[in-house]
Amino acid sequence: GFTKCQCTSHELFKITMFNHAISLFEKASSTRPTALMKRPSSFNGQEVGILLNAMHAFQYENRRLIELVLSHIDRWLSGYSTTEVLTTLWGIARVRKMIHEDSHADFEKVVTTLYDRIEFSGLGGRALGTIALSYGSIGVNNDRVVENIRKILETHPEQIEMKYLSIILTMMYSQQIPNFDSVLTDAISKMSLNANTAHVNALARILHLAKTCSIPVPPAQVEAICALVEILFPKIKAFELSHILVALKSFSLSKLAVESLDQYANIYVKQILNNVTRSTLERFVEYFCFSKGATGETLQCMLAELTNLPHSTEKHADWLTNTCSSLAISYPQCTSVCEYQKLQDKLRTFKARIT
Repeated sequence: GFTKCQCTSHELFKITMFNHAISLFEKASSTRPTALMKRPSSFNGQEVGILLNAMHAFQYENRRLIELVLSHIDRWLSGYSTTEVLTTLWGIARVRKMIHEDSHADFEKVVTTLYDRIEFSGLGGRALGTIALSYGSIGVNNDRVVENIRKILETHPEQIEMKYLSIILTMMYSQQIPNFDSVLTDAISKMSLNANTAHVNALARILHLAKTCSIPVPPAQVEAICALVEILFPKIKAFELSHILVALKSFSLSKLAVESLDQYANIYVKQILNNVTRSTLERFVEYFCFSKGATGETLQCMLAELTNLPHSTEKHADWLTNTCSSLAISYPQCTSVCEYQKLQDKLRTFKARIT
């Protein structure tokens, strides 16, 4: 059957591994419960992780199998390498919802032991990102994990690629780690802004966190972030750019930085403003009302998008009215633009219909 489906050798390996693992475990659970008492030569932590990932991918829910896997990990993990520990943790995170409340104590014990086995020195960004993602999904608190990640972020966040840095910071924020603001301040103040390793979505997330937590970013770093954004402009999607611009707005930008950003924003915004969501458009309007640097063409694009938005409820109509007022205050000239008139007509018609 595999000749017809577009299946890569890696996927085929995973499916084969999954079938092999399930037959091994199910045989052990029914006929020969002692089969798992000896260390299986072909069933290490890496393969346990693959099995759990496959159970998640195929939505194969089998409580007995998960209990067996947990006891198997518990029995053999003293010999696991750090890579095996991380693969297993990620696998456990994937099947977290399949773990029954009855086996929660065993589950917590296994997870805690796995966390204790992690050797943090020398771990790269990808490994730390895996730990952070697993930690966020598993939901078993562990001070050692948090403190080690905190230490790394305080001492050398510039060594962690932006993609993984954003995953780690998002996890710490969502887990409400104490003193998160100071960790975030350190990370953003020192993070690497190399355009070759920068990641647009990660940058948008990190800047959004900084805005949410109102952290102070050193002026020199703000300038460096603006310069990076200018290099990345062609790669940035509309919703990412809207988050980035609104976050930068909150960093008390210099007049020069705003003018420079606007030069790029005016070129790219009109290319990407097409059927965007209401919240994305709202952020663009907020930024340009602050910068007052939108060209006539950019204004026209924003007004056209505002006109295209459905405003089926009174709340939407009120939002649109306020948005128009903000634009008219920042750009008095926009009230004579044809799109602005169209928008006002649309609003008048809607209001007449609901009164």
